Amino acid sequence: ISLDSQHSWVKGGLSEVVPKNALIGGFNDKGYQLYVGRRIYNNSVLPARVIVETGVSTANWNDTAWVINGATYQLLVTQPDMDYLWVHSYNGYYEQGAIAVGTSDMNERIFICRAQIKNGLMFGSLYLKQNRCVIDGNLLTLYEVLVARPKFEQNPKLQEFHSMPGVPESEDLPISEQVSSAEETTN
Repeated sequence: ISLDSQHSWVKGGLSEVVPKNALIGGFNDKGYQLYVGRRIYNNSVLPARVIVETGVSTANWNDTAWVINGATYQLLVTQPDMDYLWVHSYNGYYEQGAIAVGTSDMNERIFICRAQIKNGLMFGSLYLKQNRCVIDGNLLTLYEVLVARPKFEQNPKLQEFHSMPGVPESEDLPISEQVSSAEETTN
């Protein structure tokens, strides 16, 4: 098995403090927020829906959801230089920046997928080779994928552009304001 080391994961459990930047990925029909976590199960690293108030984590392995009480898990924490978003996807398509939690017992990378199902906005395991997202026994071909992308202001090439001498400050305005100010100067 292999753990994702590209993103930041912290130890979680009932005796652990929940970091302020832990990522919430959904909710269940009982009103609990579901934190994005991961856990090791049966030689696989799987996405886990974590209810931090109860210590319950649910992971989808193959076509089955495994609910585990009181065990340790890891929570995904956001980084200040990244944006985290859910992107619509389908049929095992790889989305640029998709977050993998680790690998399966077959050494296949496992990603995080999400969909609205009968008991809430839930997330589960995305297996690209099998073209499916598994959430609580549901095999889905339409879903969302969790991706991480660098924030605009962290792109050094864009920073260089904005700090170039001779570039008017109006270039920093949103596109709509640039258009209206350009129209005013031509009239």
